[in-house]
Amino acid sequence: MMLYLLKFIGGSTLLWVVYHFGLEEEKMHRFKRFYLLFSLGFALLVPLIPLPWFANEVTPLFAMGYEPIQDSPILPQVVPQIAPSFPIESTLWVIYTIIAAILLLRLIHNLYRALVVQTKGEKSQHAGVPLVFLPENVPTHSFFKTIYINPKDYTEEGATAILEHELAHIRQGHSWDILFVELLRVLFWFNPALHAYKRAIQLNHEFLADEAVIQQASIDIPTYQYLLLDKIAQAQQLKLVQQFDYFITKKRLFMMTKEAKRQRSFWKGLALIPLLAGLILLLSDKVQSQNQSSDQPKVLAQKEQSGASQALLDEYNAEVKRYWDTIAAITGKKNRWVNLNNFKIDRLNEIYKMMSEAQRAEVKTIANFVPKPPPPARKSPTNEQLKLWSSTEVYGVWIDGKKVANAVVKNFKSSDFSMFFVSKLYKNAIPPGSIRRFQINLYTHKGYEDAFIKTQRVNFDPK
Repeated sequence: MMLYLLKFIGGSTLLWVVYHFGLEEEKMHRFKRFYLLFSLGFALLVPLIPLPWFANEVTPLFAMGYEPIQDSPILPQVVPQIAPSFPIESTLWVIYTIIAAILLLRLIHNLYRALVVQTKGEKSQHAGVPLVFLPENVPTHSFFKTIYINPKDYTEEGATAILEHELAHIRQGHSWDILFVELLRVLFWFNPALHAYKRAIQLNHEFLADEAVIQQASIDIPTYQYLLLDKIAQAQQLKLVQQFDYFITKKRLFMMTKEAKRQRSFWKGLALIPLLAGLILLLSDKVQSQNQSSDQPKVLAQKEQSGASQALLDEYNAEVKRYWDTIAAITGKKNRWVNLNNFKIDRLNEIYKMMSEAQRAEVKTIANFVPKPPPPARKSPTNEQLKLWSSTEVYGVWIDGKKVANAVVKNFKSSDFSMFFVSKLYKNAIPPGSIRRFQINLYTHKGYEDAFIKTQRVNFDPK
């Protein structure tokens, strides 16, 4: 999930930067609207697209276990089981949910306010679109399929241009764009690029509406520009609606008189194709496919008239190859341990016994490479030690791999245990606010059998 979110933030931010520096000043408003909405959808979906990526197959590594890869036997390592100090992931999810819930409630409240406004004024129609006269001193705006107009704007000169402007917003469905971005801001409130997308989309909406008004023969550009300047004094913030402010108005005035350069716009649009292709390669979900190289060890045996069948040989060779791939992947690294329990040793023994002599001579094995270490010698704690461990939380106690309260130790005698380990905790392993400084791992007779006897697999013996 974290990788997906990082890809979404990175992809959406990069695409907005391309828009801001390469497309925003171009007079290609319909394409820019498509680009902005497409960019958000692209950044959302591309990280989920599986893209085949050929690479050598690597079997997952095991950081710890009971079998060393060295030739000499080594006693198994007992890894302390430390309780999690602080649920960071859960806390982050709680914070995310609270903020997202607050933003969702705010969005619903603003939608409700925008719809309730319809009941506060007289209603009429203009060009087949509902018209609501607002009693408050609210700038004229549109929301979905309704125009909300101040009576002063309706009676003053320039009312036709104002209504045509809002009609353009309605006919082109601009409210849906804003609602889409607002929903993304609720779900991905931590993505700073979404605020920039909303501003860019709103500004481009104004360009589109202005273009629709100017195409009407009833008003010229200077007259329309003067009308916009006259409305700056009425600017105030309204959620989820088109609005006037100084920054947007300045950009609109500049764009009205700018000449469209179609050839340059064409080449800029064409240049986006390799950019999007590169982002697909960068952001998509890589699905590894096995790529068999010629220098890999061959472990396939030839068909034999007697002995194991080819299906059994294939099963055997696949498991042996998986083992040797694991060994190759961890060679040269520190703490090189693998757990034989993760390999089908018993099944390999069965198949090997079915093979003919010729088959056995041809296949690879893992015999004598991973020696079986002996279990640790049994030792029991003293009654004095048990009494000490049960009396203070300086000692964290685990019995048979499970954390128990210190007082539980009082229910046992020294003779109840076959093994124990005492380890001192490093500073970074001590839970915040805890006085625990030592960890005690106790194993009952049954726990010792389960941990050190039953888990010891029979060493692979081809004989």
